[in-house]
Amino acid sequence: MSARRVALLLHRYLGLAAGAVVALLGATGTVLVYGDAIDRALNPDLLAVEPDGERAPPGAALRAASEGIEGFEPRLIGLPFQEEEPYVVYGAANGAEVEAYVDPYRERLLGTRSHDSGFVGTTFSLHAELLGGETGHQVVGWLGVALLALAASGIVVWWPRLAKLGQAVWVRWSASGQRVNYDLHRAAGFWTSIYLVVLAATGAGLVFYGPTGAALNALTGSEAMPPPPSTSGRAPLRDPAAAVDRGWRAATARLSDARFSYVSLPSGPADPIAFRGRRPAELHPNGRSYVWTNPEGRVLRVDDAAAADVGPRLLHALYPVHIGAFSLGPVGSEAIRAPWAVLGLAPLALGITGFLVWWQRPRPPRPRPR
Repeated sequence: MSARRVALLLHRYLGLAAGAVVALLGATGTVLVYGDAIDRALNPDLLAVEPDGERAPPGAALRAASEGIEGFEPRLIGLPFQEEEPYVVYGAANGAEVEAYVDPYRERLLGTRSHDSGFVGTTFSLHAELLGGETGHQVVGWLGVALLALAASGIVVWWPRLAKLGQAVWVRWSASGQRVNYDLHRAAGFWTSIYLVVLAATGAGLVFYGPTGAALNALTGSEAMPPPPSTSGRAPLRDPAAAVDRGWRAATARLSDARFSYVSLPSGPADPIAFRGRRPAELHPNGRSYVWTNPEGRVLRVDDAAAADVGPRLLHALYPVHIGAFSLGPVGSEAIRAPWAVLGLAPLALGITGFLVWWQRPRPPRPRPR
């Protein structure tokens, strides 16, 4: 059996088996490219505030959420990037995951909602884990591998003789409907192949983050980013909000050019407080640089992602490339997001045209009854 025949069978039956779910992931990804804007439009009472003076430090958000929600156990604070955005405090209350929204100017709780709720939250859960928790998350990773196989086998099947190259990349609209559909599938697969490979590789890499990082470090001879420092021997936090504010002052002084995105609270007695941010040279929109402090506000270590080895920088690039949040020279991220959103529908278009190609394929005649 020839390599082209093997590729054709793989492409056909893998597409029939996984094409619908891969198309669903692409379509939900298209929505999520503009997910933040959609979420703000649907939930202005939680996600929009009126600027008024200086923003309070993140400890104020932690205090407002803890006082306003009975039994609240915070673990993470999302910091606003824009003046009209609130603080978001993530945690648990009564056994359920909760997001608390706090006005950074008036230090008051705006409201709460369950984690991954609403239209955008449900869409994200569908895209990232097929609404199936960690098991669904792993399935999504293997679907990324399946999309890689579909793209690679499709290129092998598509590869034409040089004399027919022009016919393989365009659609003959004057042909029959069946032929137009075939040309659409073949040409669209060619023009979107690079994007599909990038989408599949980055998506699978994000799911299998640890193994991907180890592989990239091994291939590039790079050192991994170090694990968090330890603060073993200290007493439990008595006033988490005050500890966060002490660390906040130290972190912003040490990385004064960073735009901080999250504050991670200690989950155990040996864990530090982590301030995550983005330095100007970083590609990741939320940054992968960290300032680690103890509860007294002393800086334990600074991890500058912009100065990391090649392997970690490639690993940190997976997320922005996957969602189209990066720049290419003079082309800003906003200009890249639009084609990224459109191209997210490519698996759906290829799935429909591919199914029709299979459905309309020539079949051997059935034997006539005697």
